[in-house]
Amino acid sequence: CVIAVPTALLFQESYRSSSIEQHFYESLPDRVRQLGISYVGQPYDFMYPANHFFDTDHHLLDWARTIHTRKLIALLEASPMCWSK
Repeated sequence: CVIAVPTALLFQESYRSSSIEQHFYESLPDRVRQLGISYVGQPYDFMYPANHFFDTDHHLLDWARTIHTRKLIALLEASPMCWSK
């Protein structure tokens, strides 16, 4: 079972202020689902400030990874798409 989740991203103001960027992130879950892939979460919920990252926009610091992982666990526990309770 494949479940897509939002990636950790460095938040950029343009992701909200640009209509093109905003449409991309807001429509992403539905576009993935249209491919037949389950998607949980919302991209904006996994965009973090610069102080959460080291050396690139995608490498979270250890304490920030813990925050990110806990968010993912909560999403997956609340969305049992591939298993039954």
